[in-house]
Amino acid sequence: MRQIFNIKSFGFCLWFAASPVFANSISYSGRLTEANGKPIAGPVELLIKFYSSATGGSPLLGELTKSNVSLQDGVFQVDLDLNSSELTTILGNGTSPVFIEITQGSVAHPRQRFMAVPFALRVPVDGSSINYNASGELQVNSIPASKVTGLTSATATTLGGLAFDQSSVANGKVIKWDATNNKYYLADDSTSGAGGVISATSVSADNYTSNGQAGVLISPYGSNAGETGELRFGELNGIGSNYVALKAPDSVASNLTFTLPSSYGSPNQVLKTDGIGNLSWTSVTSGTVTNVSVTSPLTISNPTSTPSITLPQAASGVSGYLSATDWAAFNAKQASLAQATSVSNGYLTSSDWLTFNDKEPALAAGTPSQYYRGDKSWQTLNSTAVTEGTTYTSLIRGQEAQL
Repeated sequence: MRQIFNIKSFGFCLWFAASPVFANSISYSGRLTEANGKPIAGPVELLIKFYSSATGGSPLLGELTKSNVSLQDGVFQVDLDLNSSELTTILGNGTSPVFIEITQGSVAHPRQRFMAVPFALRVPVDGSSINYNASGELQVNSIPASKVTGLTSATATTLGGLAFDQSSVANGKVIKWDATNNKYYLADDSTSGAGGVISATSVSADNYTSNGQAGVLISPYGSNAGETGELRFGELNGIGSNYVALKAPDSVASNLTFTLPSSYGSPNQVLKTDGIGNLSWTSVTSGTVTNVSVTSPLTISNPTSTPSITLPQAASGVSGYLSATDWAAFNAKQASLAQATSVSNGYLTSSDWLTFNDKEPALAAGTPSQYYRGDKSWQTLNSTAVTEGTTYTSLIRGQEAQL
């Protein structure tokens, strides 16, 4: 009868396999002897199973077969190659016991418990703070500060070597610089659109490096006139807080890109554009004025390099400038009149004038003994021609009157 005598777990090793699957290998050793203690000669075939108890129960994983295992004085060593999924199935989270059973020559030998060294492969994980990734690597996701004794805030204290205040950590916060207290801090994103995100190949407290075509995008901070973003260049420390800024106009018909010259240029040169965004240095052209012309009411004498231009004073029939006296006179004039109506004074139109011009003049007052005659005059009644007390009929209205 054969039996396993003095089975030992020596250790383990991990390596990256050539295939995408990450292999975890447990190097397991034991010694096979006859009943009388005589070492068994090899090679032999070993069948290996894993259980969660010393006896009974079902295997945690399918049977592993190791063929042509060599023996030296009965001692064997096998590498149990397990992928991440198999290792998780066998060892779980490291809190439950695991037993290994070896069968050789149709004899299942007593199970041996895996001890501390093999379990080092499976650091206890909770699937949240610590877990194994798809490649079988142990990774730390996040550790709440409450899980660390004596720690109340698991946050970084510096950024680029400068103080970093993370006391107001919250979703949507962005990193800002506090020049007064010389520190970075977290605050609400006050930009419009999708601001608040830094994407660069290198960011530090001293510089920003980007290899993107739109390496720096400064968005407007509002929709009112003048609220386009600015690129500011501050004056020296200790002098003040003033700056020089460049900004875009409120409205641009199309994208504009200005390409700077490739050299410093020469003294007194100025920038010019070719009309499509390419800037270059050019010298200011100097020259001499040879002819000057003007239009009325301006007059000119010596219309060459040193002209004399004159503007006359305005007068009747002459255009020109107003003197202070003229200005005061015109300024004191009556404001323009409105057209007259039945309730307001004003000017008469030509049709109004014709209407009123055809009216009879106002009648002068007569005496009580007079009458208004057909020739438009007041006359004294001639009682000789018309006897008083005589009744007559008015030819105009056919009315009777008693004289």
